[in-house]
Amino acid sequence: TGTDPADCELADLAIPVTLAGTEKLTFEQDDVQTFGLGTEFADGTSFGNEQTFATTMDFSEGVMTFADGVEFAAAQDFSVGSNDHDFAHEEMVYGSGSTFNAAETFGDEADFDAGVQTFAGTNVFGEDTSFADSQTFAATQTFEGSNTFGDGTEFANAQDFSTAGTVTSGSVVIADGAIAD
Repeated sequence: TGTDPADCELADLAIPVTLAGTEKLTFEQDDVQTFGLGTEFADGTSFGNEQTFATTMDFSEGVMTFADGVEFAAAQDFSVGSNDHDFAHEEMVYGSGSTFNAAETFGDEADFDAGVQTFAGTNVFGEDTSFADSQTFAATQTFEGSNTFGDGTEFANAQDFSTAGTVTSGSVVIADGAIAD
C-alpha cells in the first residue's frame, strides 16, 4: 500500500521479502482451519470441504454454510440462535449429543452414529444416512432413500415408511409398538 517498509503487509514475515515492484504475489489459504473451543463465527460464514471441528463452536451469530465432509465435535448445539444452518451436503459427520432446530435438511450419507442426537420437530434426512443405537424421533421425519438405524431406534406414532424401502431391522420400534404395512 505504500513505499515505506512499515506500510508493507509482508513486513512481519519470518523471512524478509523485498520486491522490485513489478512482481505479482499469489497466496493460497487452506480451506481447512483449526479453531479453538467456543470460537464465534459471523453470520454467513462458509466452511470448506472436510473442515473438522475438534471441539464445540459458537454458531449462534447467524446462518452458517457448511460443505461436504465437515465433521463436528460431540455436544455441538446448533439450536442456539434459532438459525437455519446449511446441512444439505454429503458425508457430514456429527458427534454424539448434538442438538438441532426443527425443519433441517441433511444431505446424503450424514453420519449420526457416534451417539444419540436431539432433533426438534420434523426434518429431512438424505439417502444413506446412519443413526446410533437408541435414537428417538419424537416427531415424524422424512427419510429419503435407504438409511441405517441402530438397535433400539424409536419413531413417532405416525411415521410413514411406505416410501423408504424395506425395513430390515427387528430393533426398529414405532412409538405405539407396531410397524404398519
